[in-house]
Amino acid sequence: MLYKKFRSVPANTTEAAPDWKKLNISKGEIIEWIIVTPLECANLLQFWVEYHGVHVLPFTTGERIYGFTTNAPIRESLNIDAPPYELDIYAINTDTAKDHEYNIYVNVMPKKAVKPLEEGVEGIWERLKGFVGVD
Repeated sequence: MLYKKFRSVPANTTEAAPDWKKLNISKGEIIEWIIVTPLECANLLQFWVEYHGVHVLPFTTGERIYGFTTNAPIRESLNIDAPPYELDIYAINTDTAKDHEYNIYVNVMPKKAVKPLEEGVEGIWERLKGFVGVD
């Protein structure tokens, strides 16, 4: 599943009070990040992603992702196996006059193969439980 978060970060957003957005995802393995920012972001927009309070993008705690000018796929192998299945995206914008935006795409692969839909309501319910991570 490919999940996306778009956000316009207000000017003068500091690290002391970063902009925060939650991205709900599914149980599985993050296999790729795709990051897109407009050219004018340059080094003014910085962001990072956390999962359960652990810094996961970029991998090194305290580091930030700066705006890219082209699609930048980043390969990953990160298990998302404990609820809630959500990522916290924090951003700062050091521009004093203009808001800047980011687009983050997260590609999550289920840990087990998705079964074709079985006959009847029971099959639909079982598939739904598997999709949201309920065993």
